[in-house]
Amino acid sequence: MEKTPLVSIGLPTFNRAHCIRTCLDSLITQTYPHIELIISDDGSTDETQAVCEEYAKKDSRIRYLRQPKNQGLIDNFYFVLKQAEGDYFGWAVDDDWFAPSYVEKHVEALKHNPEYGAAGCSFQRWYGNGEVEEEMLLTGDRNMTHQSYYQVFAKVLQKKYRMQYMFHGIYRTKIIQGILPHALPRTKGWDCILVSELALATHFYSIPDVLHYFGPRRRDASDMNYFRSTRDLESNKPRVRKTYFVGHTHTHLIYECAMRALTSPLVPFRRKLGIIIPISVAIFSQRKKIFGFFYADPCRFFRKDYWREIKNELNRTKKKD
Repeated sequence: MEKTPLVSIGLPTFNRAHCIRTCLDSLITQTYPHIELIISDDGSTDETQAVCEEYAKKDSRIRYLRQPKNQGLIDNFYFVLKQAEGDYFGWAVDDDWFAPSYVEKHVEALKHNPEYGAAGCSFQRWYGNGEVEEEMLLTGDRNMTHQSYYQVFAKVLQKKYRMQYMFHGIYRTKIIQGILPHALPRTKGWDCILVSELALATHFYSIPDVLHYFGPRRRDASDMNYFRSTRDLESNKPRVRKTYFVGHTHTHLIYECAMRALTSPLVPFRRKLGIIIPISVAIFSQRKKIFGFFYADPCRFFRKDYWREIKNELNRTKKKD
């Protein structure tokens, strides 16, 4: 008799007592029953612990783990991945919810397509008032099922179709845990950077059905702890000159994606050699964003007041920190 694969769902959370019930209800009522739900509470100060313990008592598939102190968003995502014991793994976000067949359809896609290491579905993002803000259907050019490694990698670099949301798909655990020796990127856009690495490591299977619903996003100060541990990243500082920082942010993303791919143990050496073409295309297609400051005012670097303004703004930021 064929063994039923176990699916591990990692749910990092912090101070989400007001919305986590919706997420948990959608996960424990999945039509695919063979799951383990790993909740990592990053030191919540509201009723999140009580809610999670309540659900853990009534469903043995839930493992509730509480961090002794707040470690930040990225480390919490990293932690639940390390705890996964299933054949497949996926991250869940505490203010999202999922269609009942979400896990089942992802498992079926990966089960019948062994050459694919990840699967993702179409999604909707909702406003707080219950209206649909955005819908992304994985159809047409957005369908990555038959696209090459480099085509998907290029879309991430060009920030097409919100490719970072492939981060929320379901992966073969042996592939996604392959990033464990290669620590998660600690920078803004870290989900894009991670997806760019996985795009070169494996094929993505696209499910056109809308199975994932993103709730209205809300960030607490403690969620942003991971920014404090980043290397020097201008995009996390006040945008003195918007065109300058937009350019810097996009340049930084392309640089981080390239370095991540080149140093990744998941990406074969031969495939690393081919990334120069999608990187060049991304820089050219986004040249006005990257070099927007030059297009807008090519002489600004020669004016003292420009640099003085930036210096004063960064000094004010340091004092606040």
